[in-house]
Amino acid sequence: MDIVGLSFSVYMEHFIPFFVIALIPQLPTLIGEFATLANGNELNELSIALTFTSLVIGVLASGAMVYAVCRHFLGRPVYVQQSYAYAWARILPLFGAVLLLLLALTIPTLLSVFIIGLPLLAFLVINWLFVTHTVIIEQQRPVEALRLSWQTVRGDWWRVFGITVGVILVLIGLGIIGGGVILVTAAISSVLATLLGVLLSALIAPLLTISLTLLYFDLRVRKEAYGHHDLASELGETP
Repeated sequence: MDIVGLSFSVYMEHFIPFFVIALIPQLPTLIGEFATLANGNELNELSIALTFTSLVIGVLASGAMVYAVCRHFLGRPVYVQQSYAYAWARILPLFGAVLLLLLALTIPTLLSVFIIGLPLLAFLVINWLFVTHTVIIEQQRPVEALRLSWQTVRGDWWRVFGITVGVILVLIGLGIIGGGVILVTAAISSVLATLLGVLLSALIAPLLTISLTLLYFDLRVRKEAYGHHDLASELGETP
């Protein structure tokens, strides 16, 4: 499966809903950036609170995008409100799984400062790459979500690692191109550059989630003969 090519295809087919889903978490950050600029580029409590709000909404948005990809493969329309509503219905296990994941990665992340922890961190991140998918699609609770993500990757770690790195490199390339435009714009207007930065982030973000969701489907198809009926059943929808 050409993960990158198919990801662009899915994205372009539902560009507006995916872009809006990704843009919503960026809005508090945008307001915070403008507040910081108005305050002479000094951080204040409002900008910090808005940045934290963006991170929280970002977790919800990732679940919404996973659901949106599922809607695409079921041949259903993709709607922003419906995608967020589905993710919101899973908000407790979703945030629980993310917090559990962050806690589990704390020590490896600290060890990575000394280089020796980098292999361990990479090993764990790849094994737990599909935690959001197991919560949103398979309806799992936090601990079980981590276990099932690990099980999904088992036997395909290097393949998942290679594809993930490839996707990230493509996104970095797009980011560099967009970053050049932002740097040029910054010489004209810092406000406009800030706005373009937020739009660029929202523009690129869906590609990562779409790619990982396609990879998740690919792994399950190979191991379980997973099909549209199974997906619809897990989501509680009519095939």
